[in-house]
Amino acid sequence: NAGDGLMTQPEVVDPIPAGVTYIAGSAQGEDSRIIYSIDKGASYQDWPVTYTVRNANGELVTVEATADMITTIKWQLQVNLQAGDSRQLQFMVEVN
Repeated sequence: NAGDGLMTQPEVVDPIPAGVTYIAGSAQGEDSRIIYSIDKGASYQDWPVTYTVRNANGELVTVEATADMITTIKWQLQVNLQAGDSRQLQFMVEVN
């Protein structure tokens, strides 16, 4: 928190850059809940991320997303940050 006041319910949103693929399980965040998007941040889910498709019989089925489908990662910090406080957040990618 580079400001001089209390930061409540802090969130950090980080899009996965073009030309790289998120490495599953690599996101970490001190004091945070990590959620993932496969639709450029329109919606988020805990891991494993799922989506719905129609199978060959026309039935709706739920499928787990693969790491290469992750477009955005969000860290929801579970603590308020006083002025000068910080937390370490990270994830790894593989260059395509």
